[in-house]
Amino acid sequence: MNNNSRRIVSRRTFWCLCLAAGLLFLGAVFLLSRHADMQDCERRMTELIDFVKEQSSSYVQYNEIAVAKALVRETTAVQELDGVTLDCGEDELRQYVERLGLTGISVLDANGRLVCEYSADSIGYTRLQTDLEVERVLAVIGHPQSTYVRRVQLTDGSFADAAVRSCADGRGAVLGWRHTGAAFAKKSVLSVQNLLDGYDAETTGTVLLSDGNRVTASDEPSLIGTDTTENDLLRRIRSSGHADRLVYAGRRGLTRYYGMYSHGRNFYYYIYVPGRLLYRDTPINLIVSFFACAIVLTLLLFVRRGTEKSFLQQQKRSKRNIRPHLSRRTPSLNALSVRKRRQTAPSANFCSICRTTSARR
Repeated sequence: MNNNSRRIVSRRTFWCLCLAAGLLFLGAVFLLSRHADMQDCERRMTELIDFVKEQSSSYVQYNEIAVAKALVRETTAVQELDGVTLDCGEDELRQYVERLGLTGISVLDANGRLVCEYSADSIGYTRLQTDLEVERVLAVIGHPQSTYVRRVQLTDGSFADAAVRSCADGRGAVLGWRHTGAAFAKKSVLSVQNLLDGYDAETTGTVLLSDGNRVTASDEPSLIGTDTTENDLLRRIRSSGHADRLVYAGRRGLTRYYGMYSHGRNFYYYIYVPGRLLYRDTPINLIVSFFACAIVLTLLLFVRRGTEKSFLQQQKRSKRNIRPHLSRRTPSLNALSVRKRRQTAPSANFCSICRTTSARR
């Protein structure tokens, strides 16, 4: 019973030690693999954001230079309108438009009201004045050396480069503009959205740029134009306060998300990925480690069983060796007992004779 109980205890101890060692090993593999995956994901996010940041900055710089060149060209053209007065008619304005390559010219009085206008298309002062600052327009009146220039973005996606200068008689202002259609405007302006269209949110994660709280570009089209404060993932990423660092963004259903944000000169940059894109190597490492533990445990069981068998065989051999020695010692013990009996026999007979003699007396 003691041997059986000891074997049971030793087996329980063996299994407990194996289970504890396996759990510790798998836990260590999980923590190390998770840390490595998070470091790798943070590196990939940083590289992607840095690339998008660099490209967007270059796009913005290119667009600003293009706008500046267009406005300078418009300023030069408007300077040629130094002969326009409030008394000019539409035919005279049409001649200026054809000679200078403008789209249209408007003449305004000192109060900013339209006096005369000619336009080669449907664009006129009525559509342009919504994006022009009236104070800046009226400020050039009476100052021939002053010019107010601005690119006006229209609702149909087109734009107009407008320039305003004082009339020759100083009683009003003359406005000249060049209109660019929506089709050509889209091609002439570099857009970060075109860059992000080359990314797939299912493989690289969701990338977006925001101008303040409004999303201006993203590889997920449904997010364009939305407010970042209304997106729970973006709100948690921003509220973490850790720029350029991977943070936990929250959960949607059963999916956990991780992301980061970064500051730029013109935009805020966000990126977030689901957990399946973050934990790339961790599941594989855990599976391989589990099978490795199973193999090691199997080897230990074979070694343990072999050790037990050899121990039992050794015990059987020792028992077999002890039995002949016991059989050899048994005859010698019997002979000694016979000798002792013989030595004690005369004394016993003498005592019996004495008892008989005394009885006769």
